[in-house]
Amino acid sequence: MSTTQTPTMERKQGPKYITVRFQGRLGNNMFQYASLIGIAQRNNLVAINNGDNHLNRVFKVKTVSWREYQSLPFTTTYEEKHGCTFENAVFNLGTSENVMLNGYYQSWKYFADPITFKRLKRHDFQFVDNLRIRATLQFFRIILPKVRNYDGKVIYIAVHIRRGDMVHREEYVRIGYTSPDIGYLNRAMEKFRSLYKNCLFIIASDDIGWCHQTITSDDAVFLPNGNPPELDMAILAQCDHTLMTVGSYGWWVAWLVGGTTIYYSGYPTPNSSLAEEFNSEDYRPQSWIGMT
Repeated sequence: MSTTQTPTMERKQGPKYITVRFQGRLGNNMFQYASLIGIAQRNNLVAINNGDNHLNRVFKVKTVSWREYQSLPFTTTYEEKHGCTFENAVFNLGTSENVMLNGYYQSWKYFADPITFKRLKRHDFQFVDNLRIRATLQFFRIILPKVRNYDGKVIYIAVHIRRGDMVHREEYVRIGYTSPDIGYLNRAMEKFRSLYKNCLFIIASDDIGWCHQTITSDDAVFLPNGNPPELDMAILAQCDHTLMTVGSYGWWVAWLVGGTTIYYSGYPTPNSSLAEEFNSEDYRPQSWIGMT
């Protein structure tokens, strides 16, 4: 008696996942998240957001629950090779393994795809409602005493001045970290005044005392000392254009605002060890205006 064997059905493979090892502060985390979304899309992987990071309390991020992340084995790790430099190899990871990204991934090219850009702009990087409301109320309290004296539409310029470790930590300065002086700020503010009528500069900084002592023009207002970083960012994001100095926090203010962006092109210090691995074209969008 003969028997017929039924072919064994091939088990369908489920989706593979990708996540990033979050490190650093708010601006760093935003780069890591945005790049994660872009890299996941390019590789047809499912992005996982570790729920312990700061972004979940600031933005309406839309990734798979972190509870599922806890139980997944990530068998492959992709290590970033250089900071502030786009690495095309990360767009060719394939779909056979769950991948852990390790690095900062500070390049707009990771999330330049129109679908990724639209998702981040319209959904993931929308501020949570309670933060958005607080920021709107504080924004109007700050500008109201000034705008009463303006004739016509006011153009708001977000200004973030990063100093802190960029100027005070010797080991950072030695390798090429730096922050501009008042000369750059004056030239950049004057550039905006030449481009737009009725400018009002909304200034935030990690050294607001220095800003009060140094910037004395009548068309400038300062955010309160002691605001949490996410509140300052939500306030600045309501502006029309951006004047940035250095750092990932100011970078993301510019990205959220849109409009015209002027940045300090003297960073990193020329001929420094940091400058050797820094790629300005990968880090800064082509439409931004560099000044020293």
